[in-house]
Amino acid sequence: MAKLSKAEWAAARKRWEDDPRDGFAWLVDDLSNVVTRSAIGKMAKRSGWSKGSTTDTEKVSRPVKNVPPQKSPPGRPTDYCVDFNDQAKKLCMLGHTNDDLAFFFEVSPTTIDTWLLKYPEFLGAVKAGRIVADANVAASLYERAVGYSCVETKVFCVGGEIITHDVIKHYPPEVGAAKYWLNNRQPELWKEKVVLEQDMTVSMVPTEELDAIHERNLLIQKEKAKAILGRAHRLGICSYIEGAEQAAPEES
Repeated sequence: MAKLSKAEWAAARKRWEDDPRDGFAWLVDDLSNVVTRSAIGKMAKRSGWSKGSTTDTEKVSRPVKNVPPQKSPPGRPTDYCVDFNDQAKKLCMLGHTNDDLAFFFEVSPTTIDTWLLKYPEFLGAVKAGRIVADANVAASLYERAVGYSCVETKVFCVGGEIITHDVIKHYPPEVGAAKYWLNNRQPELWKEKVVLEQDMTVSMVPTEELDAIHERNLLIQKEKAKAILGRAHRLGICSYIEGAEQAAPEES
């Protein structure tokens, strides 16, 4: 690339500032590609070319302002989609909870609750899936309660050769599973519960009887005090007990 003289640069600047077109690509063509667009941009920045409007030169020469960082775009939208119904049903068939559904659909548990209230088809799919899941668990629990048999494949190594053989293995009933099943299926017959039956009656005691009880208690206390003072008299420690000098000795 050839270099332009000062006069040629001045002419190029005047041509560019008088022309309404932005950028420098057209000027490169007008100058028959004797200079590159980058060279023109550097010269425009250094010499302060300006058209009085926003141009590439101004963009280059203008100081860069501190632009605040842009917030990251929001996450996945929480809009409901009919395709979620089948997915939710399959997840619930596997025993997933509402929190698990929220994690799968990348929404909050509150959004799942909103969908269940707002979209009957979504609620129906969740219920249908959980009915199947509960039925599968109930069937497995029943088998554990009554016992079951299944085919198991045994693997043997004979003479360096792998041999498989199917055997039928029987699992006996489990008391815990049977107990749990009956407690929930027939609670009136099998559920362990303790019923406390007690009749509480409140009767008023006549005042005369209460007075008689009080008098008997006073007499008993007086007899005990008399016996204690008698022992103190015999032991010679009456001086340490107030009123012991007047107390009669306890009769043996």
